[in-house]
Amino acid sequence: MVNLDRWICFDVETPNSQNHRMSAIGLVVVQDGEIRRELYTLVDPETWFDPFNVRLTGISAQSVQGKPTFPLVWELIAPWMDSGVLVAHNPAEHAVRRAADPAGPSQRIERRHGLREASDALSALRLFAALPPHL
Repeated sequence: MVNLDRWICFDVETPNSQNHRMSAIGLVVVQDGEIRRELYTLVDPETWFDPFNVRLTGISAQSVQGKPTFPLVWELIAPWMDSGVLVAHNPAEHAVRRAADPAGPSQRIERRHGLREASDALSALRLFAALPPHL
């Protein structure tokens, strides 16, 4: 059963347009209307950086030297990601998260939440687009 009073909001940055690795992730856990936990970390994507993405995010290969890889980050965030409603900045965030570890524990989250694909998950962009203009 998904805890509807607990929201796990996250955003990822990618090193290139392939969108299968992340170079940073930020998470905020909101429960009962209050921020309970926050995390931001750079992630070594173990792949190349496109100059466009470096200009867009400010994150370069040098920025992530010595930073944890996704499997290490996942060990830390997996309990958070499985503890409430997942909300991403946009639907692509879910796809990047899944692609970073396609056969790993993140698949358990999709099954637990009954998600067939990334587009089934909540995204902040979709939520805000659905709100009436006066809100």
